[in-house]
Amino acid sequence: MGTSNIYNGPGGKNKLLPDWLNNENLTPEQQDNIANEWKTAKTVFTRALNNHKKNDYSFINHYIKAYNGSKGFVKSSVGFKKSFNYLFSFINDVGKFGQAEAIKKLGDEFIGKTLQEIFIIFSNSYFPSGNDKEESATRDAMTKTFEMIYMELQLHPNLDVLNDNILNIILRNFISEYVLSRILSDIGRSYEFSKIDKSEIQEFETNIKKYIRACVDSQINNINFIQIKKDDINIDEILESCIKKLGGE
Repeated sequence: MGTSNIYNGPGGKNKLLPDWLNNENLTPEQQDNIANEWKTAKTVFTRALNNHKKNDYSFINHYIKAYNGSKGFVKSSVGFKKSFNYLFSFINDVGKFGQAEAIKKLGDEFIGKTLQEIFIIFSNSYFPSGNDKEESATRDAMTKTFEMIYMELQLHPNLDVLNDNILNIILRNFISEYVLSRILSDIGRSYEFSKIDKSEIQEFETNIKKYIRACVDSQINNINFIQIKKDDINIDEILESCIKKLGGE
């Protein structure tokens, strides 16, 4: 059977820890504390699910501690950080130069395609394949973010009419969706054993998403991504501020 490993694959000295954490010179006591936080996160998540009307999100605090805090979570978010920078670059170009120029800067394979086709090519070219949980969470968050863009495009003929506010919301949404996907991917197995029905599970997820989104917005709502120079964007710093808020650090 073996011990389950939430960090996808062999964990070096301690299978409950990711490889990079095993290189952080943690004491055995620190390693045990992190492993215990992981167990607690799953337990509290299950309790919150079965009592979802109470809106208890304390499992998020334990979950982040299981990554040795916000810095650990950010360090583990390799696929997301790369993908965010690609999406930020495109959204930034749309806001500054317009849709046609932004698409042209992507490359010849994007020219002449519908926006739906562009997003498919963009996703396959710039987002991780989903070989592990972190990559899968990134793709899931990106899919949901594209769905949000499609909804906007039902109201508007092209991206040119999307103002800075909407473009910023798209990027904040990507962050929120990613954090939710990571949490559910890592500790969401309780669904398999839950006795509540699908509609209640959906309500539970919706409420978690609202809570995460509120925390993300409270930290970065004043950031106008369209006005930031590409060389100045620091997604590590942005994501860490959001995770700190969620984890109560």
